[in-house]
Amino acid sequence: MREKYILFCFLLVSCFSFSQELNVALDLQNISCEGACDGEIIVFAENGVPPYEYSLNYSSYPFFQHSEIFSDLCPGHYEIFVRDSNGLEAFLNVDISEPAVLEPVIDVLASGNSPSGILNMSASGGTAPYNYTINGGSFISNHLVSDLEPKTYAVIVLDDNGCSVTKTVTVNQVDFDNSVIVNGNVLIANSDADSYQWINVTTQKPIDGETNHIFNATDEGEYRVEMEVTIPVVTSKSYQKESQLRSTQTVTVSSPSYQISNVLAVAPDETLEPIIIFPNPAESYIKLPTSLIGKDYIIFSTLGKVVNSGEIKRELLSIESLVQGMYYLKIKGVIQVSKFIKR
Repeated sequence: MREKYILFCFLLVSCFSFSQELNVALDLQNISCEGACDGEIIVFAENGVPPYEYSLNYSSYPFFQHSEIFSDLCPGHYEIFVRDSNGLEAFLNVDISEPAVLEPVIDVLASGNSPSGILNMSASGGTAPYNYTINGGSFISNHLVSDLEPKTYAVIVLDDNGCSVTKTVTVNQVDFDNSVIVNGNVLIANSDADSYQWINVTTQKPIDGETNHIFNATDEGEYRVEMEVTIPVVTSKSYQKESQLRSTQTVTVSSPSYQISNVLAVAPDETLEPIIIFPNPAESYIKLPTSLIGKDYIIFSTLGKVVNSGEIKRELLSIESLVQGMYYLKIKGVIQVSKFIKR
């Protein structure tokens, strides 16, 4: 009776071993940078009898190793073969992938006469997020940099895996007065342009609705204005200069950034509405609304110099003493500044 019992147990053990399967899991590390061979596969085996042996692409290279780690792998398809000390086997197929080529994408805005070039940096491929550095400076996550001088810059893009690529770009200069007059918390673009868009420099995002040459800052911070301007270009090397000057192109130029530190609240008797000046251009007088009689005014030049001031006595305000040019009129109680031209 005892012999039958022992045989029965042996049969149970043999059957259990025959039906046993290895459990195999993999930990993959894909390629960090395009073109590299730093992939890694770590094999985890259980439910067998250790020690285990491991083989990579056994059908092509029938060799085993005792280490469960396969490193320095290039992109491709791999067969993992695991065997325990009793000869139990398991197969797994896996792919090691690589990221797409890391390529910098940089949009450049030219500078005006005052340093105001802009680099809008992004990237494709690699592994996001990206960081950027210009001419060897500190890496930053902000993709837009403004107030750059017209010159050549080396931009390095660094991805999340530590892969980097360098691109050289040039900020050109446009002969355009891109300065801004600052009067308190009012900013005034100094030149005529086809369009205006004021920008919050902290966020580098457009400010909704602020598309005039005058901007009233209601919050402290840095601001700039992007202007579309039409400039003459030479389209050929012909000596017909006259025809060359007829060719134009529209470019976007930013002003430098300006810091506004003191923002005045709008008093109950103040208005944000600009004053309509008539006629404009004018020779001797400009006509103002009668509601402004008794208010103080200041007229300043495009350089910010006060050229006239006083109290409005009547509808017609004399500008005979001014030389020809562009001026700005600031009236007490009116937040906005009005622009006019003296003929």
